Amino acid sequence: MAKKHITLDILAGMVKRGFDELGGRMDKFDSRMDKFEARLAHIDQRISHLDARVAMIEKDVAEIRKNIVYRDEFIDILSRLSYVERKLGIKQVK
Repeated sequence: MAKKHITLDILAGMVKRGFDELGGRMDKFDSRMDKFEARLAHIDQRISHLDARVAMIEKDVAEIRKNIVYRDEFIDILSRLSYVERKLGIKQVK
């Protein structure tokens, strides 16, 4: 196989084409990254909004829990009331 002689001009052209191709690919990559960053900023904004809504819901739930009577407590109170009504001779209404 015969060796092919590469001149500096040919080598410089090869390197230039490689860098030009890489530059084009980097431009496409930069464009895609810009779109990605815009989407990410939008997502961050939506997450911040959701965080605020969740905080409000947590506050509302905490307020509701302050005034809640659990089922077992309610049943216990009803049975006690029923007992008191029987002892006092009060007619039970259902």
